[in-house]
Amino acid sequence: MRVVVQEWERVLVYRDGRFAEELGAGRHRRARRRRRFVRVAVRPRLLVVPGQEVLTADGLSVRVSLTVTARTADPRRWHEAVDDADALVYATVQVALREVVAGRTLDELLAARATLADEVRERVGTAPETVGVVLERVWLRDVMVPAELRHAAAEAATARA
Repeated sequence: MRVVVQEWERVLVYRDGRFAEELGAGRHRRARRRRRFVRVAVRPRLLVVPGQEVLTADGLSVRVSLTVTARTADPRRWHEAVDDADALVYATVQVALREVVAGRTLDELLAARATLADEVRERVGTAPETVGVVLERVWLRDVMVPAELRHAAAEAATARA
């Protein structure tokens, strides 16, 4: 059997249920008998963590969203470690985001928007690496404050002026 592997993927070859080899980009010939071929994409992909309702340390509710660029670094570990590696990475990032936001007051959160993504990345730690994924970049998309708080802040600013 002829197997053509694209530049952005790797093919894992299993013979009788056991890992045999990993095929890189190019054209390969392998016997089909008693073999199974699994294609794994290794190019970067975007994981979006949509707006999460999180309570800050001072008890106020805010919606925070993130975008993460992840890439498969180890195709074999990505395929064998868990059923859905991207779901595990998503959940890990989501929990880390909640922990970082919950540890700050609203004022601290709004003041430290630039460093929030880096803190989330540090909090995630090595969990993605255990499933063969590398987080290349983490962006903070939005910090959405409820309308009541925005109105109250606008009224306070007007009163000060």
